Amino acid sequence: MVVAMDADADMDVEGQGGGAKYPSFVDELFSSEEDKCLRAVLQLKYSLIGSNRQKHAIVERGLVPRLISLLADEESSPQLRVNVAYTLGSVAKGAEYQLKALIDSGIVSVLLNRELVNTVELQY
Repeated sequence: MVVAMDADADMDVEGQGGGAKYPSFVDELFSSEEDKCLRAVLQLKYSLIGSNRQKHAIVERGLVPRLISLLADEESSPQLRVNVAYTLGSVAKGAEYQLKALIDSGIVSVLLNRELVNTVELQY
């Protein structure tokens, strides 16, 4: 699936860039339509690059559990899960409390479960 990024899309997670676009951005992250969800994840991923302020906003707005659930969802496409993994990895490289938020939200068990599944699939 190829997802085109809107050049005018608001990439500010804190809602300071264009304000009005922020609510739909969050809504798309929770969409059941994978293409909308993927667009939202890509916007998140690109907004986090080099920005601890944006990483803080992700944690404070409670988006980490949603990202982890997308990563754990076996029905999500590999493209979506890879981009979620990059996004969560970026959050993990932020401040210590951001890493703690990932751990508290269950990222370790999700990653271990995925690794065990992949290992079993490779062996058999």
